Amino acid sequence: ATKSALKDFETLLTKKKELYEINIQHLLRDQERTITTKVVDQNKEITSNQCKHLNEHINNLTKETTNTLQRFTEELQQVTQQRLYKFQTEIQNEMNLQWTKIQ
Repeated sequence: ATKSALKDFETLLTKKKELYEINIQHLLRDQERTITTKVVDQNKEITSNQCKHLNEHINNLTKETTNTLQRFTEELQQVTQQRLYKFQTEIQNEMNLQWTKIQ
């Protein structure tokens, strides 16, 4: 009877051990899934923050470029007008000189 009881107890322990091993495998898989999810989420957040930072940088560069272009355009218009005025003045002076010679 004792041998039979010992055998039953050993069988019970073996089954318990198998169940614990299965539970441990499930827990490990759950933990791995949780860690993977956390890493993926962290990477998404980091990428999102990097994108926001890059967008801000691009927007700032665009503003700077627009301002610089506007300034250059204004300077170019000013220089062009000054040269045009100078050219007109020279032509007018030359015409006046020729007119004076004719009379």
